[in-house]
Amino acid sequence: MRRRSTESNRVYQEFDFLTDVDAKRLQLIGAISLAWNWLEGAIDAALGMALELHPSMWLEVSGRVNGMDAKLGIIRASVCLFDGTIPVETQNLVKQTLTHVGDHKKLRDGVIHVRLVHPDAEVAETPQRRTNVDEVLISAAALQGLYDRLNLLAKEANEVAIYFKDRWLIQHTESDETRTQAAASFRQSMALLLDLQKRRVALPPLPEFPATPQATPSSEEG
Repeated sequence: MRRRSTESNRVYQEFDFLTDVDAKRLQLIGAISLAWNWLEGAIDAALGMALELHPSMWLEVSGRVNGMDAKLGIIRASVCLFDGTIPVETQNLVKQTLTHVGDHKKLRDGVIHVRLVHPDAEVAETPQRRTNVDEVLISAAALQGLYDRLNLLAKEANEVAIYFKDRWLIQHTESDETRTQAAASFRQSMALLLDLQKRRVALPPLPEFPATPQATPSSEEG
């Protein structure tokens, strides 16, 4: 759905994004943005819990960590702490979600920063870094597939945050009742995380790029 750009001479046609671009695609781009915002909020909460910060410090710290990749790296390193308490298989569930969040961030970034030069174009350029340019597939099917994945990943990220909350309670609380409740919550959350991952993996594959370069309608065709 994203790759290095294969074209260098896309011709811009003046158009109105709101009225000329297919409404379904606009809706999906908006939904992708909103789903990512929810996912990012869950990752910020997971970061604060992983570092065992007071909730009042979560935004202070997450706002000063440089980018999603850095946040995911810190959370990943925190998963393995006290590894005698949490089974390796459970740790790996959390790590898998973190990996896929990072992978899908590249796709989300490509869509949100896309430079559309024609309202009907289904392949468009998106900046990468410095002079490098990628292109992203923005057909309705591709956008729907990305949204479906981000929607599930946002829910997975919420369970990752619960992983750290319940782990802290299990390890630090002095109340047997609270520890028992946290252990039950932990098991339920990790079962839900596994179910969400299975649902995401079972989604249809993301569409491939067209085999031949897409012919962009000329401005004379309206």
